[in-house]
Amino acid sequence: MSRFRSYRKRRSYILAVVLILLAILFSFSGLRNPLGVRSVLQAAIYPFQFAAATGWRTLINIPISVAGLRDLSRQNSEAQNELAALKAKLLLFDELKNENERLRSRLGFEQNNPYGYNLLPAQVIGRAP
Repeated sequence: MSRFRSYRKRRSYILAVVLILLAILFSFSGLRNPLGVRSVLQAAIYPFQFAAATGWRTLINIPISVAGLRDLSRQNSEAQNELAALKAKLLLFDELKNENERLRSRLGFEQNNPYGYNLLPAQVIGRAP
């Protein structure tokens, strides 16, 4: 029984090799289309050719994708560091803006005096009971 299986395997391999050799022979021969055999062979081989080409392109693109992911990781960490620095600057600028508004309102204290009094700004720190 095992001899029969090995014979079937060998026979199927031989058939595939013969078809491939015929396809190569007809593609390089001077006969461009003998009885439409070339188009039949091309149609039979195309799925294998397409699968091999797609697999090869995928295999070639794996290192490129890994390098791209590494570069994206580096860019992401740089962007996060820059974001943290810009958040700190934004807090500082907000504080400076509030101080600027407070100082401008105090500056306008003497200018908004409609009666011409001599005003002196002060801050109450306590009150007698």
